Amino acid sequence: MASAAVNLGLGHVGAILPRRTKHAPAPPLPAAAPTLLESAQAGDVAARDALLHQNQDIWYRFCYAHLHNAEAAREATQETALRFLQRLSSFRGRSELRTWSLGIALNVCREHQRRARRPLPEVLRTATAAATGSEAQ
Repeated sequence: MASAAVNLGLGHVGAILPRRTKHAPAPPLPAAAPTLLESAQAGDVAARDALLHQNQDIWYRFCYAHLHNAEAAREATQETALRFLQRLSSFRGRSELRTWSLGIALNVCREHQRRARRPLPEVLRTATAAATGSEAQ
């Protein structure tokens, strides 16, 4: 089967690439990712730090999108990172690591939302009202 080529208009610098068909498989993921994961699961602190660094921005953006509050998103991101590290050894690879970690972030965000909806106990309402000078409701 002959492979057609596409000229990307880049001149003579390797501009001819094989055309991908509509159903062509995606290129494989780099082999370095599982090694980093395996090292982190084995207790390598540098590997754990690298995984946290790789994911912290996406966790924050995800949490901010769900909570609509920067401070709550920072707290949720920190809690997500903590749970991620606590549960990393239980990750079995049935999904992408990022997908798995976003599931953790989603659960953390749901807990924050539940706490925000929960009414304050009477003692805290009274103390808050006294501190702000308003009447307790």
